[in-house]
Amino acid sequence: MENKEIRVLAIDDNHDNLITVKALVIEAFPYAAIHTAQSGQAGLDLAAKVDPDVILLDIVMPDMDGFEVCRVLKADPELRDIPVIFVTALKSDKDSRIRGLEEGADAFLAKPIDASELIAQIKAMVKVKTANVAKRDENMRLASLVAERTRELELTHIATLNLLDDLRKENEARSITEDALRQSELRLIRAEIASKSGNWELHLDVNKMFISKGAAILYGLELDSFEYDFLKLFPLSEYRPALDKSMKDLIERDIPYDITFKIKQNNTNEILDIHSIAFFDKENRIVFGVIQDVTAQMQAQEALLESETHFRTLANSGQALIWTSGVNKNYDYFNQPWLDFTGRTLEQEMGDGWTENVHPDDLQMCVNIYQKAFDRREKFYMEYRIGHNSGEYRWIQDLGSPRFNSNNEFIGYIGHCMDITENKATQKKIVESEALYKAILDATPDNIIVTDINGNSLMVSESTLKSYNLKTKEDALNLNTMDFIVDEDMSRVKLDFMRMVNGHQTGPNEYRSKRPDGSIFDIEVKGGLIKNQEGEISRLVFIARDITERKKVAAALEASELKYRELMDNSPEGITIYVDAKIAYINKEALRLMGTTDKNLLLGRSVVDFIHSDNDELILERMKYVAMAPVNVALPSVEEKYIRLDGSEFYAEIKAMPIIFDGKPAVQLAGRDITDRKLAESKLIKSENEFRTVWENSANGLRLSDENGTILRVNKSFCEIFEMSKDEIEGNTIDNIYNPKNKEKILSKYRERYINNTLDSHVEKEFELMNGRKKWFQIENSFLDIENDKRLLLGIFTEITERKQAEDRVRHLTRLYALLSQVNQAIVRINSTDELFDKICRVAVEFGQFQMAWTGLLNPATNEIIPVAFDGYENGYLEILKKHLGDLKLNQGPSASAIKYGELTVCNNIESDERMRPWRDEALKRGYRSSVAVPIKRNGEVFGVLNLYASEIDFFSEDEQKLLLEIGDDISFAISVLDAEIVRKQTEQALIESENRYNTFINNNVDIIFVKDSQLRYLIANDAMAGFFGKSKDELIYKTDSEIADHDFIFPCISSDKKALESEVPITFVEKLGDRIYETTKFKMPLRNGEFGIGGIMHDITNRISSEKALEESRLELKAIYDNAPVMMCVIDEQTNILFQNKEFTDFVNLVDEDKRGELIGGVLGCIESIQGNSGCGNGHECGVCRLREAISITLETETGQKNFEYQTRLLRSGIFHEIYLLGSTAIIHSAGKKKILLTMYDITNRKEAEKALQKSEMFLRTFINNTPFQIWVRDLNNVGILENKMMVDSFGSILGKKPTDESNVLPEIAKSWEENNIRVMNGDIIDEEIEYEMNGKKINYHQMVFPINLNDEVVAVAGFNIDITEKKRAQQALQESQEQLKSFAAHLQNIREEERIVLAREIHDELGQILVAMKIDLGMLGLKANKFIKEDASDEFMVQFQRLAGLVDNTIKTARRIMTDLRPEVLDLLGLIETIKTHIRIFSERHQVACVFETELTTLNIDTQRAVALFRILQESLNNIAKHAMATEVVVKLEKTDDSKILFEIKDNGLGFDLSMKKRNDSYGLIGMKERAFLLDGNLSITSAIGKGTTVKIVMPYIEDSKS
Repeated sequence: MENKEIRVLAIDDNHDNLITVKALVIEAFPYAAIHTAQSGQAGLDLAAKVDPDVILLDIVMPDMDGFEVCRVLKADPELRDIPVIFVTALKSDKDSRIRGLEEGADAFLAKPIDASELIAQIKAMVKVKTANVAKRDENMRLASLVAERTRELELTHIATLNLLDDLRKENEARSITEDALRQSELRLIRAEIASKSGNWELHLDVNKMFISKGAAILYGLELDSFEYDFLKLFPLSEYRPALDKSMKDLIERDIPYDITFKIKQNNTNEILDIHSIAFFDKENRIVFGVIQDVTAQMQAQEALLESETHFRTLANSGQALIWTSGVNKNYDYFNQPWLDFTGRTLEQEMGDGWTENVHPDDLQMCVNIYQKAFDRREKFYMEYRIGHNSGEYRWIQDLGSPRFNSNNEFIGYIGHCMDITENKATQKKIVESEALYKAILDATPDNIIVTDINGNSLMVSESTLKSYNLKTKEDALNLNTMDFIVDEDMSRVKLDFMRMVNGHQTGPNEYRSKRPDGSIFDIEVKGGLIKNQEGEISRLVFIARDITERKKVAAALEASELKYRELMDNSPEGITIYVDAKIAYINKEALRLMGTTDKNLLLGRSVVDFIHSDNDELILERMKYVAMAPVNVALPSVEEKYIRLDGSEFYAEIKAMPIIFDGKPAVQLAGRDITDRKLAESKLIKSENEFRTVWENSANGLRLSDENGTILRVNKSFCEIFEMSKDEIEGNTIDNIYNPKNKEKILSKYRERYINNTLDSHVEKEFELMNGRKKWFQIENSFLDIENDKRLLLGIFTEITERKQAEDRVRHLTRLYALLSQVNQAIVRINSTDELFDKICRVAVEFGQFQMAWTGLLNPATNEIIPVAFDGYENGYLEILKKHLGDLKLNQGPSASAIKYGELTVCNNIESDERMRPWRDEALKRGYRSSVAVPIKRNGEVFGVLNLYASEIDFFSEDEQKLLLEIGDDISFAISVLDAEIVRKQTEQALIESENRYNTFINNNVDIIFVKDSQLRYLIANDAMAGFFGKSKDELIYKTDSEIADHDFIFPCISSDKKALESEVPITFVEKLGDRIYETTKFKMPLRNGEFGIGGIMHDITNRISSEKALEESRLELKAIYDNAPVMMCVIDEQTNILFQNKEFTDFVNLVDEDKRGELIGGVLGCIESIQGNSGCGNGHECGVCRLREAISITLETETGQKNFEYQTRLLRSGIFHEIYLLGSTAIIHSAGKKKILLTMYDITNRKEAEKALQKSEMFLRTFINNTPFQIWVRDLNNVGILENKMMVDSFGSILGKKPTDESNVLPEIAKSWEENNIRVMNGDIIDEEIEYEMNGKKINYHQMVFPINLNDEVVAVAGFNIDITEKKRAQQALQESQEQLKSFAAHLQNIREEERIVLAREIHDELGQILVAMKIDLGMLGLKANKFIKEDASDEFMVQFQRLAGLVDNTIKTARRIMTDLRPEVLDLLGLIETIKTHIRIFSERHQVACVFETELTTLNIDTQRAVALFRILQESLNNIAKHAMATEVVVKLEKTDDSKILFEIKDNGLGFDLSMKKRNDSYGLIGMKERAFLLDGNLSITSAIGKGTTVKIVMPYIEDSKS
């Protein structure tokens, strides 16, 4: 043993111990190999590598102690045989030794190690190792031996199982073959049943018949064999001889057996049509046959024949004229009604012979339309005249449609024509009537509106559109007459409207009408009635004349007479007149002062009611004094307090003057509101209190600080948000109310920015308060200028901490939403989980802006979390993490918790969270401050985790967690989708394989019998099949159709084979092979090899199809006539039930074809008897007078058709009954022994309605012209009267049918002018003029309008209106005279005002001016004396008061001079207007600091005094307005004399401007005064202004020189 190399492994965390052990072992065993490890894991790794003979293991070690190492060793099959010696200092530790033995220790050594004991233990353990290895090798040898024997037994067992499986398969194959045979028989039965066919065999030697299941079903039998004579009983007797002959011919003469006959089924007695074919096997004397139920085909043929009979009858019945043409465009058929209508023969009409009968003017049009439509295969419609049998031309409408055969091949045209002569005549009359009506309606200057009895507009004139600013007549027709009336007149209009509806004429009445844009005008309305044929009122006519101008003239006349009163009403001062202390008059300004616009609230009330109690006694005394004062002498003004109507108070400056009013002594009070001035004084007092209140109650924190940063003042809110008291803040510097990081720099920086005026006006900043709390503030800084150029800084502080926190949350959520979006995009694009995990980690770092992200999956075998993907700043973190993940059960970290509990695990502060303790330091080193573990699920079970690390503490709020859960759900969903995709692909592959196995197609026919395999190769083919191909049967077997015949020829068979192979049920269809047509039945059938093939039977139906096609094409041609006829057609039985109807009928009564079959014709056409009681068409009370019923009865009784009878009914459409007129005809049809009636009807409702419309139009025209408030007439081109209204007849007598010169009531000169007017209009003029006639000694003024009546752009008549405007002319003359009087009076008032101004200016100059000058002199003298006598200590105070008084006197003198200049500038009298303007604008510019420019080329302007004063006053008022309101910086004044002797004066500013449409009345007194001055001098004043664009006042007036110069 000493010479043998011993391998010893020593494991101890103490390096010195390892050196000692190594030395001892080498000394005892020189050839020993010593391996050392300083940790448990390193020792385990080394043991697996070197396979030591003995392990010396220290117990106490970090991370993994000796017990754990031993346990792992003994658990490993490869290492468990290595002896382990525990080395421990715990010699007497009994528990440690016991535990060591439990873990698998083989021996123990105590520290310090004894060399002899060590050697002995090693030697013993080497022996143990040798024994263990030998034992293991023996066990392995035995195990190998057992495995070999077991393998031999398994092979024997497998051979036995294979033998048994071969036997099972053989049995299964036999079972499959038997089952296939059964399935084949079942499928044959199913094929026969599906194709309604069967087969039979007649064995002649035994005279016995054998039939298949399908044949038994057709005959209604349960037997499958019987005597042949028994089967002969089932065919109907009339068919039996033919059947016997066919059988005999087949057997004796070899004539093919192919016959159709009828049988009666044994079990149902139902009659069936049977088609049978057979062939004879002479050698075996057996007849083989096939039968098939062809009842449906036979019934269809019979129905086709009957249908053809019906359609041929209808083609020659009714009102429609029918023709057809061929592909060569020549006409080849005309029905009997056409020939009867034209009176020509068929031979004459054929080809293009019909064109000989067309009106020459219409022929080319007809030919062009027909040929153009024919070439395009399009429908056409045309109207033309054709010769009638009466010898006249009549109008017809022709509707042509292209025809196609059953193969959709074009075969020509079919046309249906109807006589529309009466319609044309009626329409022409309507057009002429409506042209006349429209011309009059559109030409009338009055507004004409036609309505129904509910007031809904039906028709309006052109003048109505213009009056109401409507663009189209449709706009007007959407309105009701009430829509044109103002609300205030509505009740009166409705009352008049109801009177009209009740049959009473109304008007003329005056109303106020409104346009859609809201503007209002006055109208005079006269209403008329239109009655229908029954005498009922159906329409109303309203003729409304715009009387706005007439009302304006009347109003202007009244206004002119009241102008003096208006001057007082519009005074800028409030004027009140009271008589006996009762208010008798009050103007608008006074009403405004009293707070109302309703003078009735004040008139008659005592003035005492409005005196304020503060000065009521004083005012009452003054009233007594005023009452005794002289009349028309104004008393001094006083300031008094009054009460308004609403109880509010106001101050007024009042002037009282005794006057005479309405013949009674009265007092006039002129006052102006001085409340604003009074209130201004009190507002100043309140200002400081208000500021203090605002300061203290502001919701924002307010801080005043000076240039040194000292806080001078703060409000309550500032103290609250900084959580300090006022005493702690005020007087302190700004750096002592919070904890700035650089306290020294804060104050110096503030002072620097304060001085340089660079403080931020708006800033958001975070502060740490003195108590340690942090808050965000929004700060608004602004400087307040204090007296003596001193400034203070006002800071407004608004706490925004919550907003900032919300922004942080939004920022976090934005990152997570970006991550969620990217995750979802990855889910859509990625196809594997590995790629998905990589992508998610990458986008978490890139878009979620996380420090690091990793994904781990749970290993079910080891219960460990294995990282599979990561991204971001990892720097070895995952390797460190792996050491601590360990067993999931023992791990309490976030990842383990997320997997174990399936919940989101959040660590919002890694530094303080105990769960992060094992790897906290490493996480913090890498900048991780918070983390989250998101569970990932597969099929509802957690199998992984996504970990995200953020650089911020408390990153994962509740909202973030919800989004992360959503991301986790999306990832889990993606994994499910990927799993499902794998399953889907597997399923698709399986489906493709299945479809490849079951690829099939369907269908074929009888007689030719065959079977094919799954490759569609023939397995069985009968002689007919071989004959079909022209080959022997052997040449067909195991070949496909493509190998036998040309592909194009046989392609239908190939296609149907595949379909049949695919179908689970037999399939029957028709196909064409070459020039033959076959009806084929094919069905899927099992084959012996377990595959499926197809069987098939083919029957040649070429001859049957040809005959059916010919019959069908004939039927289709006639049906085309039926369906395309523009008349309604239907066939009814003897009980008047509808059997079928054409499309025109269906469309007309709004039916679906099948819906009304079997219903009574009366009910379908709206017969009340049929609808209510189902008793119509002969059984109801009203049937005796029904024209339709009468025609049907006569037709049935006499079998003679009735022609062109009219029938009126009602049809219900969209819930409304409509009156319908029909023109009908009947014809008899015999079918299957029964009578049927072909009923054709043509809708003539339009014609009837047109006739009614003509009557209505003529009635309306008569009603309209007789209700117009003016004269209307119409004359033809020869000046002969053809229409006139009552007003025309009343004035000039009737001229209907004669010329005006023939009527004695028409003066010759008037008649001559009318004749001249006719000529002018016919030459293209339209007359619209005012004329004057003298009739019966009176002059009458007319507004005359004469215009043409046009039809098709030709003048056919001349019409005219004469509107009496005599009263209007008189009113205009009266207004002109009144306005002249007003101008004269107003000018007189202006002169009086100017004279008063001159007197007032002179009095101020002579009296007040002298007094003020004297006062100034006296004050000067008093000042000189005062300096001598007043003591020194009192002189300063006295002199201040003295100088203030002297200054007041100076200002008063200046004010007096300004007032004198404003009242009457002397320069106007001395130097004229131009110099006065220059002086006035210079003074204005200086006073108001506004740049003024005077532009004129005139040096002098010699105009009369009135014009000079008026222009100066306008300049004064304009400049005053500019100073008060405009805020202008520049004024330009222009004065010029125009070439047409006009004065142009303009004042323009660049001020604020105003909206002219919005200016208030009480703000425009000055404007009114200026306009009035210009008006009185025949001038015009205009004002243009816009907000922000200044104002321009422009005056234009006649230039009149001063006569005095």
